[in-house]
Amino acid sequence: MSQIFGQEDLSTFSISSKGELNKYTGNNTTVQIPSGITAIGNYAFYDRGNIESVIIPDGVTSIGEYAFSGCSRLGLNYATNDRDALLKKIVSSATARQ
Repeated sequence: MSQIFGQEDLSTFSISSKGELNKYTGNNTTVQIPSGITAIGNYAFYDRGNIESVIIPDGVTSIGEYAFSGCSRLGLNYATNDRDALLKKIVSSATARQ
């Protein structure tokens, strides 16, 4: 796993040895996922209703099912490049309510 860096308190993240973010337990309204994370796991932000924005680093290549389900205040903005179009599709699926 590459080194994990970020401005968040790393104790609020459960991160696997392979660099997958499995769970966020913090209370911030804006969450900056640390660089070095390669995937966001299933239910990682499940029902974190206080979250308004998430900053996802370039190294993230997959987002698990229902990763953002229940994040009713989460606003997402997308650019127009292909990576962002794919990310929009993935996040749309990940935010669906189970």
